[in-house]
Amino acid sequence: MATEALRGGLPSNLPEDVLKELQANAAKLCAPGKGFLAADESAGPWLRAGHSEAKKIPDTAENRAAYRGMCFAAPGLSEHISGVILHWETLFQKDATGKALVEIIQENGMLPGIKLDKAYDKKGIWGTAVGPLGHPEVSTKGLDDLQERAAQAYKQGARFAKWRNVLQLDPEKGLPSAVAIADTAHVLARYASICQSEGLVPIVEPEIVPNGKHDIYYCAKVTEQVLAAQFK
Repeated sequence: MATEALRGGLPSNLPEDVLKELQANAAKLCAPGKGFLAADESAGPWLRAGHSEAKKIPDTAENRAAYRGMCFAAPGLSEHISGVILHWETLFQKDATGKALVEIIQENGMLPGIKLDKAYDKKGIWGTAVGPLGHPEVSTKGLDDLQERAAQAYKQGARFAKWRNVLQLDPEKGLPSAVAIADTAHVLARYASICQSEGLVPIVEPEIVPNGKHDIYYCAKVTEQVLAAQFK
């Protein structure tokens, strides 16, 4: 069992049936020529964005469900999309006929996923509005109740999850700090471990914000440092 479990980089302490499901779903998500539909916007932006006429539509749960259901049911969508990342609200929504949106996604040949990260602590990892390097260096919240939320998401039909942790770049201030890089690696690793234990394939996203005056070489250097820390 240990040999089988290690295949694909999965931990060996999970039950064999969970490992096989994780491997199968990871393979589906990584199908050649396909990508993800990021539909995890919070309540308002989805209907307010875009055409001016769309902004006139009342921002209600019913309208959001109707719009999302229409998108997910689009014929041929699964030819290009392997997984749909959902907002927590969408995970429990139904269309006008009473069919769960998650079920619509599944019937259209795609895997439902869920965004599990929460808001950032404005005081950041240093506990102050401005850290020692002149920036709070935020860390994603949500680990405290992640086990319960991951289990609930799986029960509702989700088969993968997404979690991002943002890192700011500023060579003059020395951002990101070694502490921020280590914190990001720890938080994302903990999230991934919890998700796997609940049957969810984790998308690990250390997001390196491109905004700033730095050049592409500094961005590449930091990206290498962050990814190396994550894999270690």
